[in-house]
Amino acid sequence: MDTAETPAETRREMPPFMPERLLLQESEDPRVGPGALDRIRRDLSRARSDDLSGLFSAMDTADPSVGSFTSISVACAWDLSRRVYRVPAALAKELSAGCGRLPACALAHLPVDDLYLSFGDGTGVLASALEEGVLAVLLLDTGGPAGRTVAPIPLRVPWDSTVEEVVEDTVRRLSALAAVPAPFAATTGLLLSRTLASLMYLSSENADMVPLEEPRTARRRSIRRRFPKRRSCELSDVGFSLLSDLRRARSGQGPGEGPGRTVAPHIRRGHWHTYHHGPKGAPTDTFVRWVAPVAVNAGGGTVRTSVTDVDGT
Repeated sequence: MDTAETPAETRREMPPFMPERLLLQESEDPRVGPGALDRIRRDLSRARSDDLSGLFSAMDTADPSVGSFTSISVACAWDLSRRVYRVPAALAKELSAGCGRLPACALAHLPVDDLYLSFGDGTGVLASALEEGVLAVLLLDTGGPAGRTVAPIPLRVPWDSTVEEVVEDTVRRLSALAAVPAPFAATTGLLLSRTLASLMYLSSENADMVPLEEPRTARRRSIRRRFPKRRSCELSDVGFSLLSDLRRARSGQGPGEGPGRTVAPHIRRGHWHTYHHGPKGAPTDTFVRWVAPVAVNAGGGTVRTSVTDVDGT
């Protein structure tokens, strides 16, 4: 299980992130091997956009080998940048509510071109931004020998699509290929929605991100001997301040709404807003912003109930 969200005091004992485990897993596969991974890295360093764009187009085919090669290539692209964002699974679930109509073109504002987003619950996602859209790989921890088995599920996100359309298309393609491990088959749609919503949050104008130092681990040294040119990770925590605000709102302790019409105390759910920049009718750019839940009339005191006689008796 991916333990990237270990508390701060134990971060030095964390195992490698799931993309590293995927690359190590593939390097031990005789059909791939470290030589092939090194060749993919060299090709990506010379012509990243061309190589990944070709895979983006090929994802339309039903050839399962395309998905496998896409997963390895996106992992190698991440290995050249090594940017990691940790999103609590509870926040990811909150963000996924009502995200279906969000336009994929908002992902053009991801903070970096190649990143890994970790949920800390045995799932994570790699993403590479391209001219045509985003190539992403959902990573699922399936256990296995030494706890190293990582199942990659690639998906393509064209700019002219919505989150809902990408989820439906991916579920349909995966069902035809029977490519999802059994423990995750029933929740594939939810995992994909959570994945895309979290990427949307990273792309949003008000994303809450805090850079951290790379966690230290003794296991990383043995992996570096196999991949000697590997650089250090750049790690950021996402949404931890936001989670505190969510808890306060639900407990009624957060800031309520301003003066106005008196209503019964309640929680206004978090929701997404989409903003178009540019001339009316011909926008040149699209942004998203997530509006956190808010306690409405949190300090309103006791709610009074009135009884009205309607039958005259």
